[in-house]
Amino acid sequence: MLIKRCSKTWLLMLVMLAGAGAPKVMAAGPQLSPYQYQQLSQAAELRERQQYPQAEKLLVELLGRLNEQTKASYALALTQLKLGQLLLEQQRYQEALNYYEQAVASGHVEAQQAQQLLLLRAQLNMSLAHWQQGISLLQQWLNTTDASQQQASHYHLLAQAYLQLESWQSGAKAIERAISMQTAAVPLNWYKMAMVSRSQLEDWPQAIVWQKQLLAAEPQQMQHWYQLSALMLRAKQQRSALASMRLAYQQGLFTKPEHYTLLSQLLLREGNAFFAASIVEQALEQNQLPRNKANQRLLSQAWLLAKQQQQAGEALAKLIEIEPSDSNLRQYAQLLLQQQQWAKAAQILARLVEQQTEVEPKLWLMLAVANVHLSNYQQARQLLVKAQQDSRLQNETEVWLNYLKQVAS
Repeated sequence: MLIKRCSKTWLLMLVMLAGAGAPKVMAAGPQLSPYQYQQLSQAAELRERQQYPQAEKLLVELLGRLNEQTKASYALALTQLKLGQLLLEQQRYQEALNYYEQAVASGHVEAQQAQQLLLLRAQLNMSLAHWQQGISLLQQWLNTTDASQQQASHYHLLAQAYLQLESWQSGAKAIERAISMQTAAVPLNWYKMAMVSRSQLEDWPQAIVWQKQLLAAEPQQMQHWYQLSALMLRAKQQRSALASMRLAYQQGLFTKPEHYTLLSQLLLREGNAFFAASIVEQALEQNQLPRNKANQRLLSQAWLLAKQQQQAGEALAKLIEIEPSDSNLRQYAQLLLQQQQWAKAAQILARLVEQQTEVEPKLWLMLAVANVHLSNYQQARQLLVKAQQDSRLQNETEVWLNYLKQVAS
């Protein structure tokens, strides 16, 4: 949204305005002496031939003489305007602006020309990142110019300055006015400016309206779908966000890992764990998602929620290869116990016990259960005794100890 000083379009607009704002050189008469007229005419010819240094030298010399005279106010203002125009064509914006300001301040610029210079000075200030001054001048021009002469581009320019100052409310109003006035196709950046402004104001419904315009213009651009879903989530429109991401997925538009993770998370929230797990697994296999701990954990949790124990077990096994944390090992061991894979469960639990400095009594119980089913009764009894240290496990450990008495007798 930054205004580019070197933009050809920007420069052309400034030069056109400079030409409109500067009065023509008048013939020698009451206001211009023959010498003044000759210097200005010669400078104009040099400028037309793009001989800028020579033209500037003539005008600066004339300006020096006029500054010494007390009755040359009109000629002085005219020379300042001509110097401003000359410097503007060379993209010397600050110097050009200085001469325009001096000419206007003199009070010898005609009202119509001063009005035209309001817009030019506003643009020059904005090109120099003098945003507040640019806004002030442009607002003054808009307030004193007939509506028939105002264009959408003027309000777009105003919006740019407001957004630079993070004046989101004023910026939103200005860019929306520009959009409503635009008769040709609205530039996409205008919709983006409107969406950003409304987002900063947390006006999510209106931000969604503008984001949909971006999407309608470029339906194959995945970032528009992703941004739309993000805004819908902000607006607490979870199902709409999911619908948006699913549609983009079905069209094969996903290009980044976050696209897959957002869709899978939205599916999990809506209770469609199987589809979420399928998407993540396929993305991992096709290297569209990196197989890191976050994505592997997402896959395992999705399969667990989908009640697909085999796939969940495979996902957890790969997870502990990446991150053998206590919580991951414990979850995998619990699943193995549910699947009655006693030997593998005992192996994982033993590993978990080994890496803990203070073993949780619950782990002793889980390991004991695995050993009971492996017929390691003596070891199981020792583990159950350790588990009895936790009073909350008394009843469960007594059940298993009684069972061991029966099978051992």
